[in-house]
This record gives sequence, structure tokens and C-alpha cells, in this order.
Amino acid sequence: MRGPGSKAERRVPGAPRLTVERRLPRPLDWSRTSAYLAWLFIGLYWVAILQHGSGADARVLHAAWDGPMYGETWHQFGYVFSPAFAQITYPLTLLPFGVYFALLATANIAAVVWCAGPRLGALLLVTPPVVAEIALGNINILLGAAIVLGFRHPSAWAFVLLTKVTPGVGLLWFVFRRKWRDLGIALGTTAAIVAVSAALAPNLWTIWIERLAASSSLGPNPTAIVLLDLPLTVRLTIGAALIAVAAWKGWRWLALLSAFIAQPAVTMQRTSMLVAAIRLFGHPSILRRTADHLRSQSGQH
Repeated sequence: MRGPGSKAERRVPGAPRLTVERRLPRPLDWSRTSAYLAWLFIGLYWVAILQHGSGADARVLHAAWDGPMYGETWHQFGYVFSPAFAQITYPLTLLPFGVYFALLATANIAAVVWCAGPRLGALLLVTPPVVAEIALGNINILLGAAIVLGFRHPSAWAFVLLTKVTPGVGLLWFVFRRKWRDLGIALGTTAAIVAVSAALAPNLWTIWIERLAASSSLGPNPTAIVLLDLPLTVRLTIGAALIAVAAWKGWRWLALLSAFIAQPAVTMQRTSMLVAAIRLFGHPSILRRTADHLRSQSGQH
């Protein structure tokens, strides 16, 4: 027999019958579903691109240690980054090129998503400059991300100075804002890396500095779409002036633009570096704020 407190007690006659409410299926979340489908499409799209893309720039980086690192003359199709960058990335060059290229593409895609968020990043990943940048295997997207990161973690500027060099004019941000500690961290980190690298390969540094000093007149790839066809010295001057304004107004995005203008060449592909500006504007919420602003403006008229 069951006790009086048992769950199987006999129902009292006349008491209301308890009914179990059936759970209805949740409506489909179309926004989330569409986001998943978009990323699936973009993933398949990039698998196809990476399978058939040339990876021309990535091949140069991957082959840095195959023969003389720096040729007799500096040209657009040779390795031009510092010996330190080559030494740091040497273990990666031991991988098969397909694996190396895939890792570089993954890093670039991750940088786009970090800078722009998953939704806006998905749109940017199918724009021509970003597609060209990742398909060729360059580092301009990573360069922009490093500059953004460098505002909070100044040591990240070492990546800029040891690769493209001239965008390092962005360090004037710390000078104009009198952030001497941050400037010291950026330069000190770079100097420490250079010291170790030069101790290991002094000859490479001698050659690289000689090539770098003689390369100011070197033009971009003849097939590239040039956006600002001015001498490097002129663009460095413009960049420094813009950074002075940026530091005065507190506009970090303008400092990033200044570093972009100061690149060795300002081409359409390299505009992918400016993806990082979205991070400075407050991530993808910039779209929401822009839409709210447009709605408020339309409501006033």
C-alpha cells in the first residue's frame, strides 16, 4: 500500500483534472539562421578562392630562406621585410606552402572579424580589396589590426616597424600626446627584437638597411591600382601632419589613415588595412548608430 503522501494518491471525485500543456515549437530565428547561412556561403567561397588563388605575396614570404634573402637590387616581387620578421616566422616556412597559405589566410580572416565583428566582417570578406589581400597572402589587414592594438599595447608597433616600416610614422601619436612611456615601450620592444636578430645575422641587417635606404624611389607593382601617386617623402610629411591633427582631436582613426598614407605604396589592395578603423569606431555598433542617425534625420524632415 502507498502512504498518504504518495505521488500516486487517488484523485478526489469532483476535483479539477490537471492537464499537461503541450510545448509548441519555437519560431525560427531568421536573423540567426541567415547569419549561419551567410557564414557557410563565405566559408565555401573562401575555400574555393584559397584552392585556386595564386598566393603570390605569401609565396615570397614562404620562400624567404630559399637562397639569398635580399637580391642584388630591391624590386616589387622580392622579400622586403626585415631579417627579424624572417627569423620569427622561420618555423612557419618549414611547413608546406599550402598549410602556410591557409594559416596566413585564417589569420587575415580572423583579423577582419576582430576589427569589424561577425556580421559586418562577413560583408567585408567579399569586397574586392579584402579578397585580393587574402588571396594574394599579404599582411596589410594584420598591419591595421596591429596599429589598432598598438594604441593600448604599444609593443604591437614592433610588427609595423619590422615589416612595412614607414607606417611607423603613426608613433608620432604618442609624441604629440606626450605619452612617453607608451613610445618607450614601442621603441624598446622593437629595439630588443632587432638586437637579438642582428646578433644572429648581422650581415642580413647590413644588406637590408642598404636596400631600404635606396628604395625610396621604388614604385608599386605595375599591375596595382595606385590611389595616391606621390613620392614617399611627401606622403610621410602629409601623414605626420594628419597625426598632429589626430592627436589634437583624439581621433585614432585619423592616425590609422595617416599610417595608411605613409605605406611604401598606396594601392587599392592596401585599403584593406583600413578595415581596422571599424574597431576604433566601436565595432559593428557603428552601423546601428548610423541607421539610428539616418532615421532621426528622416523624421525631422
